[in-house]
This record gives sequence, C-alpha cells and structure tokens, in this order.
Amino acid sequence: MPTLINRLEPYPLERLSSLLERLRRANYYEEPRWYLSLVPPINDTQLDALRMVHLYAAFAELTGLSTGQLYNLTIHRLLPAFAVSDTEAEKNSEPTFSQRFWYSDQKGFYFHSLRSAKLCPRCWAEQGVLLLPWLMRHVTTCHIHEVLLVDTCGVCQAPLRLDRVKGCCRGCGTPLSELPTISVAGHDASTGLTQAVWSAFVGWPEPFPPSTLPLPDDHPLRSMTTATFLAFLWHGFQLLAIYDPISPLFHRELLPSGMEWTRPRKGLRPATVAQMHGAFVGMWRLLLHWPEPWYTTLERIAANRTDSLESRPFLAALAEQFGGRQWRWLHQGWADFMREEMHLNPAVVPWLRYYRGMRAEMLPEQAPPVLSQREAARELGVSEEQLQAFIAKGQLRATAPPPRPSQRPWQLIEAESVRLLRQNREAHLTLAQAAERIGTSEELVVALVAAGLLEAESGPLVDERAIWRFEPARVEKGLECLLGDVPIRPVPLDKGRRVRYFPAVQRAATGVRRRLPQLLLDIKSGALPAARLLDRLSLNVLWCDDVALLGYLANVRQGQGAFLSVNATCERLGCKPTTLRRLYGAGLLIPVTDDTDLKDVRHQYAEEDVAAFLVRYITSDEAAAILGVTRLTVQGWARAGRIQAVTGPEIDGSHAYRFEKAALAQWRHERLTFGETMALLNVSKATLDRWAKQGRLAPLSDMDQKQRWFARAEVERLSTDL
Repeated sequence: MPTLINRLEPYPLERLSSLLERLRRANYYEEPRWYLSLVPPINDTQLDALRMVHLYAAFAELTGLSTGQLYNLTIHRLLPAFAVSDTEAEKNSEPTFSQRFWYSDQKGFYFHSLRSAKLCPRCWAEQGVLLLPWLMRHVTTCHIHEVLLVDTCGVCQAPLRLDRVKGCCRGCGTPLSELPTISVAGHDASTGLTQAVWSAFVGWPEPFPPSTLPLPDDHPLRSMTTATFLAFLWHGFQLLAIYDPISPLFHRELLPSGMEWTRPRKGLRPATVAQMHGAFVGMWRLLLHWPEPWYTTLERIAANRTDSLESRPFLAALAEQFGGRQWRWLHQGWADFMREEMHLNPAVVPWLRYYRGMRAEMLPEQAPPVLSQREAARELGVSEEQLQAFIAKGQLRATAPPPRPSQRPWQLIEAESVRLLRQNREAHLTLAQAAERIGTSEELVVALVAAGLLEAESGPLVDERAIWRFEPARVEKGLECLLGDVPIRPVPLDKGRRVRYFPAVQRAATGVRRRLPQLLLDIKSGALPAARLLDRLSLNVLWCDDVALLGYLANVRQGQGAFLSVNATCERLGCKPTTLRRLYGAGLLIPVTDDTDLKDVRHQYAEEDVAAFLVRYITSDEAAAILGVTRLTVQGWARAGRIQAVTGPEIDGSHAYRFEKAALAQWRHERLTFGETMALLNVSKATLDRWAKQGRLAPLSDMDQKQRWFARAEVERLSTDL
C-alpha cells in the first residue's frame, strides 16, 4: 500500500472525515474520496463511525497514526458518555478493541443526521476542521465561541450540506465561515448547559459534573452518571412535550436573544439545533434548580388532567421511560411531591392508585408512607366506616378527597398516623382494666362516667360505640380529683375501735341509697371522714372509722323518705320472700337496713333500688326479645352455659332465670347469625357454607355446633378484605 508523503497530526476533537480532507489538500489529491483506491472497500458515509478492525489497520498504515489515535477520531470515542455500569466488575474491566465500537442499537438516535451537517462557523474560520462532538444531537453550542451551532444555511434556508473541498454550502455556495451565528454568551442557562454537555462527552472544562456549576452538595447531578444526565435531557423533554405542553420552562422569553424557537412536533430526532437547544435549556433549568421546578411541573400536569388525553397515564409513562436504579432521585422527587400534596390537593387523587405501586418498585427499601383504607382498618382493628370518625377528629391524616364527589371516597391513610393511633389505642384501658385500676366493678365505673366524675375516651355514653376506652392519664386525673385530698393514715390498733374498708363502706351506703358517685363526693367534701391506708389513688386503700360511718348513715337517713317492706318488695318484683332472700344473699338487691348493729330492725328496701333492679336484671321473656329467640331457647342456653344468668335453678335454686340486661346485649352484639352474616358479607348461603367448611370464617364453638353463629369482629374483618 502506498504511503502519504505529507502526514498530519489531528486537531483536538477532530473527526476522521475532517482529517482525511486535510490530508487530501496536503498531498494534492484532486478527488474528494481519494482514499477509496488506497484502502479496502468502504462506505465513506460511515467514516466517522468506522467499525471494521482491518480498516483501522489500513488507515493506520496510510496516515501513519496508531489505531488508538484513529479510534479517537470516531464517534466510538464518545461511547463512554452513554455507558451505564451496574457492577464494579464492569467498571473495572477493560473492553477489547472491537467491544468499544458503537453499534446502531446503542442510542443511535442521539447521532446527528448524516444528510446534513452542523458546525461552528467561527471554529471553521480558525481551523478549517470539523469536531467530533458536533455529531451528537445533545451538542447544540460551541464551547469555545459560545455560539449556537449552525445546521441551516442562513442564505438558502436549507439544511446545511457541506462542500468540503470549497468549504461552502453545497446548495448556495455561501462560505462556511460567513454563516451567521447566534451568541449564547451571557445567557446563564445556555452556558451552564454547554459546560455540562461538553463535560459529559469530553470532560471539558473538567470531568462531569464541572465544579464551576453552582450545585448544592445533595444535588442529583453530583451523583448521576453522564448517561443518566443525557437521557434525562432527551427523554424528559419528550415526556413533558406530551403531558405538559404549556410548560413555562420552554417559553421563548427564556432563550438567548435573537433565537427563534418552536416546539418540535415530531420529537427531537428531526428537530433543528435551535429546537433542541430550547428543549435542553428548559430541561436544564428544571434539573439545575431541582426539585422546585419538578414539583410545579407535576402540579401543573395533575391540575390540567393531561392524563385524560393520552392512552397511558402520566405516571405509567414516567415509570416506563425512567425505570432503574439510576432514576431513584427522579422518583424520590415525585414521592416527596406526593407526600406533601396528597393531603391538600384533590388534583393528585387520581395518582394515588399508582403512588404505592411505584414507590414499592422504585424505592423498595422504604416503608409505604400511606395505607389503603382496608389496610388501615385492619391495622386498627376497626371497620372502614369508623376510619372517617378518626379522620374527622384529626386522629388520622388522610389524603385529599377526590375532586368529584363519590359514594365512597377513595383515600389513602398516612401510615405514621395509623401507627400513632394504634399505639394510643393500645395504651388505652378497657372497661375491665379501668375498673381494676380504680378498685371497683365495671358497672360502677360506668356510673362514675355518667355522673361526670370520670372521663372516657369512647363508649356508649360518649360516642355511642359499644366498646369502652379510657385514657390512663384521664383516669389518674379523675382519681386525683376525688381522692387527692383524702389524708394518708394507718389503721388504728385500738381493740375497741372498729374500722371498715371501702367495700364494706360502700355496701352500708347502698343501704341508705347512697350510690358510688355521691359517696365519693361525700368523702371528698368531708361529709364522710375517710383516710387512705397507702399513698396510692385507689378505692381499695380507703378506710373509714365505724363511728364516723354510723353518724354519716344516720345523717343520710334523716333526709330520706319511706321504704318498701319485704312483702311490698316481693309484690313489686313478682317473687316470694325466699327468692328475695336469695337476691339479698347474692348481693343483687341490698336492703337499706342492712346493718349488723341493728339486729332487731326488719329489712326494708329503697323503692329506687327496686326500680333499678328491674331495669338492670331481666326475665327470660325479656331476654328472649333481646336475643330474638324463644323463652325455652333462652332457658336452654342458660342451662348449657352459653349465656350467663345471675339467678336460676343451677345457680341459687331459684325457679326462674334472671339475666343482666347490659351483659346479655353485649353478648348478642358480639355475634351474628348465619343469615345476618350472609347479609353483611353479601354472599350466598352456599358460599358462606363453603367458607365455614374451609375455615376461612370459622363458626363460634360455644354454640355446640347446633347453630352456626359467627363473631362479629371476624365477619367485619373479612368484609374489609373482600
């Protein structure tokens, strides 16, 4: 193979086709394609993307340059700008020479069209060379002269096609050095974009990202790769062009002076340099000032309901276009936006269906910040309908209601508020726990609530809920108010002096129709002198001197009216004296003259005590009405122990059963019949029967398998899962 007489060194960033043209002039060849006869067959349009190894060897022998120098004159030199390495092994491994070639499937749409050219007229006037980065669509400006690259002849207005021999426009003959340019000097967005793009491709003015850019330490640019940066400029604009067509990021007023810009109608591949520069400047502004422009963009897309104009929702397109770990920062910005806006902005409600799914895919290590209504109800152990009450009270933080009213608003619940409410609810006392803490029965705790001496968080007397809940701090506050002033004294050791502890005091006070609330108020006011055995707020540590108690009872009796005799009481209750004695022995109805010091006094009963007994304890007929069964069924259930009776043949020898009305109503509330369960779940008999056999909804075991009843809580929990 002949060698060239005059050999040249390439200019920095010069491309192969430009060097061959300079070699033609230096060696006085007349044909523009003079090299075709000196090297193996080659398509000259592929010179700047040369891939065949044997052609590199041929050109090396012809030009006197090494294959490495020739490689740096082709677009393959720019390949690392688009490389995304997932592992350290890939980053550290050195690819072979043939593996470093850029094939058509590797971001080929980022190359400038081979049918036309783009260049900087000032660089051409100074050096007469074509630079390699000008082949990339992302490069829209000259980093030396700070002007917009020219891809259209300013005279014939046709796409620029070069006559390299004459150095002019092939269409009209205008010298390339005389083509008009538009300066971007002084335009901060354009100069910043120029620095970032040239740094991504060739490390100018320093490796990516340049330290000259005003970036905070946590800015995404500081951690992203060049491939991510270039893809964001390109695909980010393509996405916003569809879903945010009125974005102010691309207004003409924000572009360099003298530059006309129209939005590319068919994407960026056929766009002009000016159109691409305007698009990239807008995306650069969005990225440089991250994340505020991203938030306003998302807010605008949501408000304009652009999703309805496309076959795919915006978030689905976002996830499809920007999938992978390198886009974590982008999706984190979207997640932060949703976290702030979903509570206040109804426009983002349609996006909530994608929110958790996208976060789980893009940010799998983070716990979901929001829960569905079903999940929140399951966490709290309540129905979905009860969630609205918690939201109304501010105990749960929910997303904004949908922009259009619906029968069942679709909202998400903030997971942190669910966690706090659950902790708060678990810290509350049940009715039994409150009674144990105070030192009395559950019934008397309810009496204290009804009298206003004890504050409950929820319950039948508070918000009509079946379950009582007490906040420990409020229970302590109520006890402090009632017992805080009661002195602390040990029990006297005098043998002739008797004392009574509070249970006995309470029984004696009941005999004179003094209920617990009034009795505690009398102790607080000093009407009944009492003391605390220990420094503890509880009724169990209260005691009273016997003399003081008798004086207190005498004072109370003076202000009371007549009592009912035993016969009158039996007539009122419809029972015999024997039954009345059983009630007395069981502590269900205490006479007002029940005092060990008054042996000769016949028992008498307060009329209001008898009336209260009739309200609290009911017969089998009344129980049958509450349970929705027959009287015989009630008696059978009582004998079998399915329902608890307070009197009856197996309990105290009474002929008739009596039941505590509140306990029986609670027992019935906690369970559902087979038919009631079908109605609540809205399923057929066959479906419910199959679920029961499969164990999906197990019947209650205390019905002896003769009837299939189900726990209401389990049924409601299953209904939330359907």
